[in-house]
Amino acid sequence: MTVDPLSVRGTPPDPRASTPEVTARVVEAALRAIARFGLSKLTIDDVAREAGISRATLYRYFPGRGAVLAAVVRSETDRLQRGLDEALGETTTLAEALAAVAGFGARAFAGHEALQHLLATEPGTVLPHLCFTGADSLLTVAADRAAQHLCRFMAPLEARRTAEWLARIVLSYGLAPPAGPAEATVLAVVREFVIPAAQERAGAAEGSPGGTAA
Repeated sequence: MTVDPLSVRGTPPDPRASTPEVTARVVEAALRAIARFGLSKLTIDDVAREAGISRATLYRYFPGRGAVLAAVVRSETDRLQRGLDEALGETTTLAEALAAVAGFGARAFAGHEALQHLLATEPGTVLPHLCFTGADSLLTVAADRAAQHLCRFMAPLEARRTAEWLARIVLSYGLAPPAGPAEATVLAVVREFVIPAAQERAGAAEGSPGGTAA
């Protein structure tokens, strides 16, 4: 039977034993191990070695590889959300906010060593989760979080649509990197096409009976 190496249905860590510090240490170790060895051959021993703890100690907190990978997915989801919050927190205009989302997304994708290693060496382990319906979960997380900030400048529905549009652009360029720097390319597309369109739609919404002022 084939096991999906990115499955998050493994047994979760024991909340009575694990602590945020231990979880963070194991997650960072797992990411380093994945960036070095890949995912299909990743073992608990690899993670324990990277974390500087014994295999027995790791098993005390995480009952198996599935639990470690589940913690990695949860941690990276939280990291994505916090990163978006930080990137958008100081923006004061719609254009700044859209550029901040695009820039953060491009940097996060290109700078993720574990993900880039898997795309280069084991694309089959990650592409099903990043393409077509498999990308829905990631796009939903990113778009929902970004839309919370874009609502300062646009009506909620337009903010959600625009956030998803941005997320899809970033993901597309991440999976098919341009010849030059990815962040510069993504920002150029956003500034030329997304920002003018979003500003126009935000203005139209503002002038409509149910619109929201920017």
